[in-house]
Amino acid sequence: MSIVRRASAAPPDRGAYTAAERKLIAKLRTPRAVQRHLNEMAYNNEPGKPTLKSFREVVRQKNVHCLEAAIFAAAVLEHHGYPPLLLSFESIDKLDHVLFIFRERGTAGGRSIDRCAHSRRVTWRPSSTTRARSPATRRTT
Repeated sequence: MSIVRRASAAPPDRGAYTAAERKLIAKLRTPRAVQRHLNEMAYNNEPGKPTLKSFREVVRQKNVHCLEAAIFAAAVLEHHGYPPLLLSFESIDKLDHVLFIFRERGTAGGRSIDRCAHSRRVTWRPSSTTRARSPATRRTT
């Protein structure tokens, strides 16, 4: 398994977390494990007012929307060498969607919890193998 590891930044301070939070972080070592954990949570429909919960609040309240899930995934997986990288985009349904992006075994993938993409497997080849070649870089024969 090839994982993009942090090169120079210091690892996150585990002392900032409670014992229960450290145990959860230790248990959720891979993007797949984080996704399974997120799938067990209720979807946060934000009743009453919009929310933006931290890692700690997600653990406490056990419900998330896609941005909260992506932040949770970044907080957990940074401890296991995955750089924190989030992707936010607006779809044709005019809803923002946010993913935690990671690389493993030569492909990139994303993790989130979402009413639309909740159960879909998101993987793709790195951009260098899928980008369209511009006319200036195409070979001519």
